[in-house]
Amino acid sequence: MVLAGKAVGLALGIVVAEALRRRTSVVAFGLARGFVAGAVAYWGTLLLRQMVPTLASGWANRHIPSEVRATVLSLVSQAAAVGQIAGGPIFGWVAIAHSIGAAPVAAGLTLLPALPLLRRARASAAPGRAV
Repeated sequence: MVLAGKAVGLALGIVVAEALRRRTSVVAFGLARGFVAGAVAYWGTLLLRQMVPTLASGWANRHIPSEVRATVLSLVSQAAAVGQIAGGPIFGWVAIAHSIGAAPVAAGLTLLPALPLLRRARASAAPGRAV
């Protein structure tokens, strides 16, 4: 039971960290007021989306116990899919109703409530191990 609790905690930490990383670059893109700033934010987003999955996969394989690794990775993938399915239409409406730049900013702001969860996951990690 303790192992299952740790698996859920690790999955939550991965989901929140990944989502925050993506949202930071999306918010920067949404707030860009010129072509150059938008292009820099866009290329930064592309760079992060290509680099981070490899690093996250290595981190997950190193820190998630092998007994629950498949479950945790599956839970992370399912949470990402649910977020995309549920959030896409909402942020599409924000883009139509307000502006295209408002949609990525709103999407980024939806993760602010997750910051306390990430802080909790980091605090509950074993001493000497980073989440």
